Amino acid sequence: MSYAGSVILMLSIIFRGVMAEVYNENQEKKALNKKTVILIAAAVLAVLVLAVGGFFGYRAYKKTKVASVTDPNVVATINGENIYLKDFKARLFAAEGGIGTPVQPFIGKSTKGIEESVLNDLVDLKIIDKQLAKDNIVISDSELAAEAKKIFKDYDQRDAIAQKAYRDYVSLQAGKNKLITNDTSWKEGYVLFCLFNRSQMSDKISQPNNAQMFAQDKDYAKDYCTKAEDRLKAGQSSFQDELAKVTADPRLGESAWKPEVMSYGLEINQDTLLHDPAPEYDLRNVLFSLSNDSNKFYLLTLKEHVSKTSTFNDGGVKLSEPTGNQNTTGRVSQKPNSSQQSQGGQDISYAVAYVKDGHTGEIKDFNEWLKNKYQEYHVKLYIERVRL
Repeated sequence: MSYAGSVILMLSIIFRGVMAEVYNENQEKKALNKKTVILIAAAVLAVLVLAVGGFFGYRAYKKTKVASVTDPNVVATINGENIYLKDFKARLFAAEGGIGTPVQPFIGKSTKGIEESVLNDLVDLKIIDKQLAKDNIVISDSELAAEAKKIFKDYDQRDAIAQKAYRDYVSLQAGKNKLITNDTSWKEGYVLFCLFNRSQMSDKISQPNNAQMFAQDKDYAKDYCTKAEDRLKAGQSSFQDELAKVTADPRLGESAWKPEVMSYGLEINQDTLLHDPAPEYDLRNVLFSLSNDSNKFYLLTLKEHVSKTSTFNDGGVKLSEPTGNQNTTGRVSQKPNSSQQSQGGQDISYAVAYVKDGHTGEIKDFNEWLKNKYQEYHVKLYIERVRL
């Protein structure tokens, strides 16, 4: 006997037993007869409906779940939504420059090894599309066609299916750009480094006066950064001017280091802060801890980033914050709060940070956000189904 049949038989027996009991009770309490029968019958009927409905609902769920795993045409699942082999082929067709067709893309030596990348792109696109829908952001076909024509010169000569594959291909970057503008945290401006901690450098570790040198260089670096900040605020020099000066400085610049320091300053914007441009300082999180007020200077002290599990609290300590605009010369001392203190590491550099503009969004680190979405949406890839 089937599961549904067993449930129905069991509930029928219960129903007959209840009715018999009700009958006996009715002989003694006839005033309650109709009301009791109606209530109990309704309750039993409700249980019966739920049991049968739940059984068939479970069968439908089980059937869908099995299909998403066993169907060879399903190459990935995201939040219960399937991505099919035909989607993979269409993106592969575009990734290979439009050779072949979206139904039968060209497969050559260069194609092998990119299968997982193409599949990940499809999942990324689904995730980004969900976020765009959440934000009520729509990218029109005309926008995508304009972008596709920049990459695929034969766009106008291809049929409608190929053109759609081209548009879908560029929609990943187009969607990412929309999220960068709308949902990511970013700062625009620049950072100038006054690096003083030589204890990590091979040319200074063996020096007997290392501790004394460290203290002297720290004071020198702070004084240098303070004066550079004053010159920048007063409009007496530009970022490029100050970058050239600190690079040539005999105590802070290139001649003071073996090996040479890679950077003494950098310009920051939406693109540079998608990934940490200076992970040794955990610079991105340091900058995100600053306000988004326009045209502000900050004098920072940066710590060596030693935490294995980076958090928003790791990074630097803000030493001072101006109260006016770019031309303000006053400096207000400010005790760092817990959100601005590093989790470990020693002081290694002072820095002048200038924030021209900024934005606080849901996404701090785009790659980390995507990684978390893979987990949240229970993404599963069937890479073996797309091996070429």
